[in-house]
Amino acid sequence: MVMPEGICHWAWNSINSAVKVLLFGGSYPWMEEPTKQVVCCTDGLRPVVYLLERV
Repeated sequence: MVMPEGICHWAWNSINSAVKVLLFGGSYPWMEEPTKQVVCCTDGLRPVVYLLERV
């Protein structure tokens, strides 16, 4: 899987596995909507929260 242009390397490292799960049809049963996942970048000083969704 290729990292999207313009995304921080550390952010991509944080969300990459969740992106793959959704891309290949997996789900997160603990989420209200199993086709979504919330992931946070590991940067402790400037955290960014991502809502990933399979459409």
